[in-house]
Amino acid sequence: QQVATITLKIDGKEIETKEVTFEEGDVLYDVMVANFTIEAKDGFITSIDDHKQDEAAGKYWLYDINGEMALKGAQEVTLESGDTVLFKLEEMK
Repeated sequence: QQVATITLKIDGKEIETKEVTFEEGDVLYDVMVANFTIEAKDGFITSIDDHKQDEAAGKYWLYDINGEMALKGAQEVTLESGDTVLFKLEEMK
């Protein structure tokens, strides 16, 4: 079993941190679906645990892995044990 830490923040305020377990080779999207209530559109996560992005306000779910901004969708990222993932619902500037 592999372990990663997933944190959710909204406008800079932490709302949840969860340690999750997964199998080697699992992609981030599947791990999110297994541990949170997720809505997605075109492969992009649009809602986590009923916290929805607001396109009118320019607020979207973005995420970092190990402090680096992710450049791929969650379905394209293979998690590794020890990863820290930070999902942020914030205004895109």
